[in-house]
Amino acid sequence: MTLSNIFFGKKVVQQAYLNNALIYQSKGWETLPSTCSEVWTKSYDTVNAVCSVAKDGLDNLYVASENSVYKIDSDGNLMWKYAISNAVEIPSIVVFPTYIYCAYLASNNLGYVAKIDNNGNLISTVDVHSLAPNSASSHFNDMQKDSNNIYAITQSHLLKLNQDFKVIDDVDISSYTSYIATRIAINNGPYIFIGTKYYGFRLNKSDLKNSIILPNYSFLFSTDSIAMDNIGNLYLGSSSQNGPIKYDAENCQAIELLSPDNTYALCLDNQENVYFVMNSGTFRLAKYSSDGTEIWETNIPASNGRIKIVTDSNNNIYVAYVDKNSKLAIKKFINLVKES
Repeated sequence: MTLSNIFFGKKVVQQAYLNNALIYQSKGWETLPSTCSEVWTKSYDTVNAVCSVAKDGLDNLYVASENSVYKIDSDGNLMWKYAISNAVEIPSIVVFPTYIYCAYLASNNLGYVAKIDNNGNLISTVDVHSLAPNSASSHFNDMQKDSNNIYAITQSHLLKLNQDFKVIDDVDISSYTSYIATRIAINNGPYIFIGTKYYGFRLNKSDLKNSIILPNYSFLFSTDSIAMDNIGNLYLGSSSQNGPIKYDAENCQAIELLSPDNTYALCLDNQENVYFVMNSGTFRLAKYSSDGTEIWETNIPASNGRIKIVTDSNNNIYVAYVDKNSKLAIKKFINLVKES
């Protein structure tokens, strides 16, 4: 939830509580600052990496390590765990109201997609090679969805699938780029954006062969994270270069560089604010408004850069990471917002 319009004056409000826990204490006659407050931190199994994260319409989280998917409610309680015995990486999770789709790379170096129900039961598994037999690789690097369909990328192909794994369209994107396609961003608008090792490009949903390359922002970058809001902004982040970079999605123009630090994860909330994890010796979570203004930042005690973040319907922020004890850990933050 987001707290707003709380004023410190005439002793109307001097403390703010969430779930009977004090999360802010007034120091006197002052207004509420724009900051964040940690609601809880919880740890789970020993893992090597956080590979992907998603949420459903009830704000349950789906967090993937290298070989397991965890369903966790908004209070941090583990609802179920689905282990994939031969998985070495689960790079993407897509959640529909009825089913969860998990793309994974197996120990035999082949890719698969597992379809799981809401109770953590396997419904079916399909191998990626059967879906994209002409692709240069046989696993999905990323998957995203719109209201009805799944869009997935291999190294060289973009596939549009329905929820029964039927291929609606298959486009060879190797003609657009000689580099590996790594990340995909999509909303319910007309475009799809794909990030590669050195740049990104835009495709039209109505004509997937219609593409425009995004201009570099004065340097080469590899796309490790990507997100698109609903007001025409696209964000690309790289853990090896400065960023994230903000783009005008309609005109394919770079607008600004939000941070001088490397970007390890990013996401957006429903008010079009952008959250990203950066590192300059310490991992830090930052919140920026859509106009590029930094609102707050806070430290994250992660042991490596395999970090993922997601926001829920109330704009709470969840950061999934590997902690100093090599455990899967999740922090939940609440926004405290100062309004004039």
